[in-house]
Amino acid sequence: MNATDVINMMPEGTQQINEFAAQIIGATESGNNDPLAVYKQLNDAIKSLELAKGEIKQLAIDEAEKFGKKFQLYNAEFSHSVRANYDFSNCNDQVYEKISDELNDVKVEKKEREKFLKTVKEPITMVDDETGEVLQINPPAKTYTDVLSVKNLEPELPEPDLNKDKKDLPF
Repeated sequence: MNATDVINMMPEGTQQINEFAAQIIGATESGNNDPLAVYKQLNDAIKSLELAKGEIKQLAIDEAEKFGKKFQLYNAEFSHSVRANYDFSNCNDQVYEKISDELNDVKVEKKEREKFLKTVKEPITMVDDETGEVLQINPPAKTYTDVLSVKNLEPELPEPDLNKDKKDLPF
């Protein structure tokens, strides 16, 4: 079985995608599959599919151009358009550059304020220097998210024996 055979076995359309996912989830929740093994396999599959999709994107665009801007094929609707991207760095517009600098300064200031607010553990009272208003500063809401990272470990390859075939060389 080659990679194309595997792709041809993949689910197509929303219903099949949902059923495929439900089967994986069900088999894992029932204990038939090791959750870590399945998680790693899914992680690897997603990476390989994204890599392949990125590499064939231009081929797919070239093929889509034969059908027009919008068409239906393989029980899917395809649409092809061109998106404009602008690079303002070479405009030499002083107003734009000033705004960009101000924005960057405000982002740095915001990060510094967030760093301070992270240290607030209970409400504190402060006075606004500009208005004189008395404010109650509350600690930020803190939530936690579980993160599970997967990094493939490449098997160690033995060092090549550089002297192995020297006796067979003609010199």
